[in-house]
Amino acid sequence: MHIIDQPVLSQIMAPGGVNLQVYTWKVADMLPLKAGIIIVHGVGEHSRRYDHVAGWFLELGIEVRLYDQRGFGTSGGARGDIPGKMSLVEDLQLVFNTYKQELEQRGISIPPLVLGHSMGGAVVASAVTAGYISPAAMILSSPGLIPKMAAWQKLAVKVSLFINPHLKVPHGLALDKVSHVDAVVEQLKSDPLNHDKVSPALVNFMVEEGLKSIHAANRVNIPCLLLVAGDDYLVNPDGARRFYQNLKPGIGMMHVFAGKYHEIFNEDDATRQEAKQFIQEWIKHVL
Repeated sequence: MHIIDQPVLSQIMAPGGVNLQVYTWKVADMLPLKAGIIIVHGVGEHSRRYDHVAGWFLELGIEVRLYDQRGFGTSGGARGDIPGKMSLVEDLQLVFNTYKQELEQRGISIPPLVLGHSMGGAVVASAVTAGYISPAAMILSSPGLIPKMAAWQKLAVKVSLFINPHLKVPHGLALDKVSHVDAVVEQLKSDPLNHDKVSPALVNFMVEEGLKSIHAANRVNIPCLLLVAGDDYLVNPDGARRFYQNLKPGIGMMHVFAGKYHEIFNEDDATRQEAKQFIQEWIKHVL
């Protein structure tokens, strides 16, 4: 199958004059365009780390839109910080509505699907449960609904919110526990577009909105797939499990990758293939 070598680049101006860098992987000309999906990356990284995942959807005739969240990758904004509590959700809403209109103009009436990984999963879950967006379906990969934090760390975030909510500090995540593949860990550490900065405001968003999303999961009326790393050192897998348990009957599906680290899509080849096959079969079922 012939697929273009590079995505199409564009920009979206978000609130506060922040420029969001957008990448769109187009479906090959010989395939009919069925739908589009937006992929939302996690903390400390950028959207192009999901180029290989984009290929899984392109094979199904699904166009893929990636974007660097504000404060990450090549998008604007203070590194690892948010000006308002719902800034990342509002950015996703803007990207979603813009893409939905573009697809409609091209004859695609199905709203975009959304996939969120880690912090991106918290953003997607918040946007859907709070009614900011209405996608055709959503996938949450190792969603950061309950970040792994000690009690003293949560207290420190609360105190910092009053002292300096926008102070950037190292996130302290165990990057060696992101994947069992050494090359992935080394690339993650050496990639100049990655950084380890977070602010109390950003962490507080994940802590508070993650729990809100879990409690509001019964509002979800679209197909939802949860992909859970069984041995996750960055987020608590119970967040995904509780979200799944609160979904209406028949809405959700959950798959646990036993013994695997946080980045399911960047684990060993067998795990990547398992994730690919699971996602593709689920997509064929829900579309």
